[in-house]
Amino acid sequence: RIRGLSLAWNNSENYYALENGSRIFAFGLKTQSSDPLQKYAKIRGLPVSRILFDQAEQGPKDVVGELRFRLRPDIEARLKGIEYPRQLTFLANPVNDSHVLATDFPDSNKIQKNRKLYQFSLLDNAHVLPQEMVDSLLADYPPEHPLFNTRIMGQRGLTVIGDAVYENIFDRSVHMKPVGPNGPLIEGF
Repeated sequence: RIRGLSLAWNNSENYYALENGSRIFAFGLKTQSSDPLQKYAKIRGLPVSRILFDQAEQGPKDVVGELRFRLRPDIEARLKGIEYPRQLTFLANPVNDSHVLATDFPDSNKIQKNRKLYQFSLLDNAHVLPQEMVDSLLADYPPEHPLFNTRIMGQRGLTVIGDAVYENIFDRSVHMKPVGPNGPLIEGF
């Protein structure tokens, strides 16, 4: 039960049926498939008013665009005089500045009036996490760590995957110094 509503799972069509006639489809997409039929087969033709795309940072640009076209009125509901508002929600870990979600949903929230970016930090969710986990993450990613803004503060920026080339050699306090706007640019190879 969710908010007092009973849910009945329909295994053959992958949805929860609610008492009021609404359906909640729950399934994964084959976002990495090169075959468009496999990639979009589950969502094409579905009359949905709301889509929630979890782990959206892993979805390629074409899938993000395809989801926008799946939002359409439910003809059966319309014939009964019911119209549902349409909404597409992306849940994503912080992405770099060139990711499609960063361009479609900029930090400034100034691209379109009907799009909104919400960012949450680890501390915003601390009340639902074990304290040991929060303490461990804060210790692993202190404010001077390059991934602090993305991992702890939930902001866009550097998203590094892999191992450091010069692990335990680079020291920010030794190897980085503030320079004014006219300071020298030193490059090394």
